[in-house]
Amino acid sequence: MMVTSATNKLHLEHDYLIRNWKEAGLDKASIARVDRIVEIPPGYLGTAGYIGTLSKNDIAAITIILNKIVSE
Repeated sequence: MMVTSATNKLHLEHDYLIRNWKEAGLDKASIARVDRIVEIPPGYLGTAGYIGTLSKNDIAAITIILNKIVSE
């Protein structure tokens, strides 16, 4: 899914504000745009490489949103 640090932009229906963004290794508060699934090509992140991992609570909340999308 797409993750953006542009938290001041319009919030869409399936957006999720990542609660534990620092714990996840992100530099800024970020939104997961759950209905925007993307694949990152190898090498796209350049020297940044691995960024981090979402907390169990954030993963659980995003899973609920994904289940809602699938059932629509």
